[in-house]
Amino acid sequence: MSAVGPGVGRAIKPDVLFPSGRQLFDVPPGSSGGVTVLTPSKVTAFPPGQRAAAPGAQPGELSATRYLCGTSNAAALASRAAARVCERFPELLDGNDLNQPPGRRYLAPLLKAFLAHGALWGEAPEVLRELLAGPDRSRASRATMGRLLGYGFADQERVTSCQEERVTLVGWNELAAEEGHIYLVPLPPSLSGKPVWKRLVITLAWLTPIHPRDRRYRRAQLWFEPPGRTELKELLAVKGCEADGRTTGRGTLQHEVFEGAKAAAFTADDHLAVKVSCREHAPKLADKVPYGLLVTLEVAPGVEIPIYEEVRLRLRPRVVVEP
Repeated sequence: MSAVGPGVGRAIKPDVLFPSGRQLFDVPPGSSGGVTVLTPSKVTAFPPGQRAAAPGAQPGELSATRYLCGTSNAAALASRAAARVCERFPELLDGNDLNQPPGRRYLAPLLKAFLAHGALWGEAPEVLRELLAGPDRSRASRATMGRLLGYGFADQERVTSCQEERVTLVGWNELAAEEGHIYLVPLPPSLSGKPVWKRLVITLAWLTPIHPRDRRYRRAQLWFEPPGRTELKELLAVKGCEADGRTTGRGTLQHEVFEGAKAAAFTADDHLAVKVSCREHAPKLADKVPYGLLVTLEVAPGVEIPIYEEVRLRLRPRVVVEP
């Protein structure tokens, strides 16, 4: 068990969810109603929980395991997921400037974005609404769900692999105070006029310089402005869902999901504009702040629309970044 959000400045917390095992509790003998304090069951060599390496009974034994649970397990799985991203994309570790792969300076925010980008709420909100909703359903709002679910359950397969129906674009750069970048995301022509389900996901991650003597603490604030409501409605026919858009830009991880199933018409030259901005939060921001940005556009599996190939062809030359 752990506390639920919001985080500092009412930001979305937790960020994302990873499995942590199931905990059993021992019920004291003779308990029958009233307030009962339960004791967590001891770690054993049997389920439930997650099987993990453990000290062996004999010196030098390397094959012993135990079934454990807790947030440490989830943290270990998150670290493992980040390591798998590096294995899947070794070019993330190379390069020293913006004309080459990102290199070490941009690795941490990019990995942070990769971990969160595949996160979705799934069916959890329906379960929680049944448990939390009062007569006016105010307790089941998107803001309340964000406190319990964060950005949702991480799914690395959605990020580390693409399909014909799904394409993910990866960007990185750095910003000083009062600067901004505009990323132009091309739209696949075959999607125009098709009444099919579609989803747009945008994730921005960054690490802030700190000012420990200022109550605002963070020297920088980065955020992205998603395509305008008119663009989303007319070009893609999607609207925001899951985490509340009013709270997503308050932390160092911004993740927004847009979905829709209506037809929308656009031309071969149309694109979506995603603007990343930076401002000084606590004085004084002297250095540039590196960030990572991921954008995914997809349609339902089985829909024969070659989104991946059409977007890839329109990214030659690389996606345009306007200062």
